[in-house]
Amino acid sequence: MQTDAPIRSQGLGLAIPSALVQLAYPKLRRAGHPRRGEIGILVQGITPTLATGLGLSRDSGVMISGVSPASPADVAGLKVQDIVTSSDALRFKA
Repeated sequence: MQTDAPIRSQGLGLAIPSALVQLAYPKLRRAGHPRRGEIGILVQGITPTLATGLGLSRDSGVMISGVSPASPADVAGLKVQDIVTSSDALRFKA
Protein backbone atom coordinates (compact mmCIF):
# COMPACT_ATOMS: atom_id res chain seq x y z
CA MET A 1 0.00 0.00 0.00
CA GLN A 2 1.42 3.34 -1.02
CA THR A 3 0.96 5.98 1.70
CA ASP A 4 3.03 8.90 0.40
CA ALA A 5 0.75 9.76 -2.54
CA PRO A 6 -1.37 12.92 -2.25
CA ILE A 7 -5.13 12.50 -1.77
CA ARG A 8 -7.04 13.48 -4.87
CA SER A 9 -10.67 14.52 -5.01
CA GLN A 10 -13.09 13.77 -7.79
CA GLY A 11 -14.49 17.30 -7.90
CA LEU A 12 -18.01 16.04 -7.30
CA GLY A 13 -20.64 18.69 -6.70
CA LEU A 14 -24.32 18.36 -5.87
CA ALA A 15 -27.09 20.89 -6.35
CA ILE A 16 -30.53 21.15 -4.80
CA PRO A 17 -33.21 23.12 -6.66
CA SER A 18 -34.01 26.37 -4.83
CA ALA A 19 -37.76 25.65 -4.98
CA LEU A 20 -37.17 22.45 -3.00
CA VAL A 21 -35.03 24.30 -0.46
CA GLN A 22 -37.71 26.96 0.00
CA LEU A 23 -40.29 24.23 0.61
CA ALA A 24 -38.17 22.02 2.88
CA TYR A 25 -36.14 24.50 4.94
CA PRO A 26 -38.95 25.77 7.21
CA LYS A 27 -39.97 22.18 7.99
CA LEU A 28 -36.37 21.16 8.69
CA ARG A 29 -35.88 24.20 10.91
CA ARG A 30 -39.07 23.46 12.85
CA ALA A 31 -38.79 19.67 13.20
CA GLY A 32 -35.04 19.14 12.86
CA HIS A 33 -35.49 16.42 10.24
CA PRO A 34 -37.45 15.89 7.03
CA ARG A 35 -40.91 14.44 7.38
CA ARG A 36 -42.51 12.90 4.36
CA GLY A 37 -45.97 11.47 4.04
CA GLU A 38 -46.53 7.90 3.04
CA ILE A 39 -49.59 5.82 2.39
CA GLY A 40 -48.00 2.38 2.69
CA ILE A 41 -47.95 0.93 -0.81
CA LEU A 42 -45.38 -0.39 -3.26
CA VAL A 43 -46.21 0.15 -6.92
CA GLN A 44 -45.04 -1.13 -10.28
CA GLY A 45 -45.51 0.77 -13.52
CA ILE A 46 -47.79 -0.96 -16.01
CA THR A 47 -45.96 -1.42 -19.30
CA PRO A 48 -47.52 -2.81 -22.49
CA THR A 49 -45.61 -6.06 -21.90
CA LEU A 50 -46.88 -6.39 -18.33
CA ALA A 51 -50.44 -5.54 -19.39
CA THR A 52 -50.37 -8.22 -22.09
CA GLY A 53 -48.84 -10.82 -19.76
CA LEU A 54 -51.44 -10.22 -17.06
CA GLY A 55 -54.35 -9.80 -19.47
CA LEU A 56 -55.01 -6.23 -18.34
CA SER A 57 -57.34 -4.00 -20.33
CA ARG A 58 -54.98 -0.99 -20.08
CA ASP A 59 -51.25 -0.43 -20.40
CA SER A 60 -50.90 2.72 -18.33
CA GLY A 61 -50.98 3.55 -14.65
CA VAL A 62 -49.41 1.70 -11.76
CA MET A 63 -50.31 -1.61 -10.13
CA ILE A 64 -50.09 -1.98 -6.38
CA SER A 65 -47.57 -4.72 -5.60
CA GLY A 66 -47.58 -4.41 -1.81
CA VAL A 67 -49.67 -2.89 0.99
CA SER A 68 -48.24 -2.34 4.47
CA PRO A 69 -50.45 -3.74 7.25
CA ALA A 70 -52.40 -1.08 9.20
CA SER A 71 -51.16 1.64 6.83
CA PRO A 72 -53.44 4.37 5.50
CA ALA A 73 -53.67 2.40 2.23
CA ASP A 74 -54.68 -0.76 4.11
CA VAL A 75 -57.29 1.13 6.13
CA ALA A 76 -58.64 2.66 2.89
CA GLY A 77 -59.02 -0.81 1.39
CA LEU A 78 -56.33 -0.76 -1.29
CA LYS A 79 -55.27 -4.27 -2.31
CA VAL A 80 -52.37 -5.89 -4.15
CA GLN A 81 -53.05 -5.85 -7.92
CA ASP A 82 -55.32 -2.79 -7.70
CA ILE A 83 -54.58 -0.42 -10.58
CA VAL A 84 -54.19 3.30 -9.97
CA THR A 85 -54.43 5.53 -13.03
CA SER A 86 -54.35 8.98 -11.40
CA SER A 87 -54.16 10.84 -8.11
CA ASP A 88 -55.23 14.44 -7.55
CA ALA A 89 -55.71 14.84 -11.32
CA LEU A 90 -52.11 13.62 -11.97
CA ARG A 91 -52.18 10.80 -14.52
CA PHE A 92 -49.69 7.96 -14.02
CA LYS A 93 -47.63 6.53 -16.87
CA ALA A 94 -45.30 3.53 -16.74
